[in-house]
Amino acid sequence: MHPSRILNQSLPPSAFRVMKGASGRVYRPLQALQPHRDSKQTVIHARSEDRSWVLKRFPNHVCYDHAHHVNRQLAGCQKIRLVKDKIPKEDTFVYDYFTTDLKQLMDRVEDRKMRLTAAEGYRILHHIAYGLKELHDRGYMHTNIKPDNVVVDYKVDYDGCVEISKVKITDEHKIVYLEGKKDFNPKGSAGPLLVGDEFWRSPEQQVGFGIGQAADCIKMNPRFMIFEIHPDDRVPDVDLRWQVLERMFKFFGPAPPAFFDHIGFDSLDKEGQGHLLRLDHPEQRNQREQFWDWVNTGHAETDELIFSFLRKMLTLDPGRRATIDKVLDDPWWDWVN
Repeated sequence: MHPSRILNQSLPPSAFRVMKGASGRVYRPLQALQPHRDSKQTVIHARSEDRSWVLKRFPNHVCYDHAHHVNRQLAGCQKIRLVKDKIPKEDTFVYDYFTTDLKQLMDRVEDRKMRLTAAEGYRILHHIAYGLKELHDRGYMHTNIKPDNVVVDYKVDYDGCVEISKVKITDEHKIVYLEGKKDFNPKGSAGPLLVGDEFWRSPEQQVGFGIGQAADCIKMNPRFMIFEIHPDDRVPDVDLRWQVLERMFKFFGPAPPAFFDHIGFDSLDKEGQGHLLRLDHPEQRNQREQFWDWVNTGHAETDELIFSFLRKMLTLDPGRRATIDKVLDDPWWDWVN
């Protein structure tokens, strides 16, 4: 683990006591990787049998049991980080240790401490796509796909370039089974269900209705980070989710009628309906950002290949959004390879 991931926080001695797993391995905690205000939820770097491991303690039996069930159902998945051992009395799972997560890697590249070539970036994206396919083929979806929840093993060559060796999706407690239903919390449900990071939610996740596997696919594009809003640019007293959704409408709107039908406009309370009507007002439509202008390469054929790939995932209508199989079958992959 790169030192930049190690966060210092005062933790009780109990968080670092030696623990024995069901496998018989004895784990000696070393450092807190993701300290939490509740020490019971802190993610720990530990050593056992001359190798590193990650210990993750769940806040309660319900979360632990859900993650345990998901791990059993996803056995055999190659792109999902699954449990390698467990410590039931501590509601703790043991995982393989990775060099870093994707967010930390992106931060270091942005700080120019290392270089990530386009080819290696596309490799990461391809690994994530296959991980989502493993979930979707089994009837699951991930409610919080974002860089923090993707772990990466890599090394840096003599020229300072990153060489990716392994990529996996994490946080199986954020993975849900759709139980044969098309959507999670479909329109007409009792109330909105807000899951996932505000900046990494799909449009339907921002509203809280009609959330399905299409919500995973919209995050497969390399441009999704444009929806982050700097704290200085946020509007006080307006829920952040509506501010993010406004950016989505500006870049990819206007929202088609199918979007409102999909989420069930009548499912929203008056405040939510008011926000959506304002975002789709004709005056707002005249303030669209020219997304397709600032992502072009200047080569017509290349642009069309890229735009076709992005459009399939960036449509506001979940019903028209590409499935993960269509994403993986897109000719764009042949071009980047």
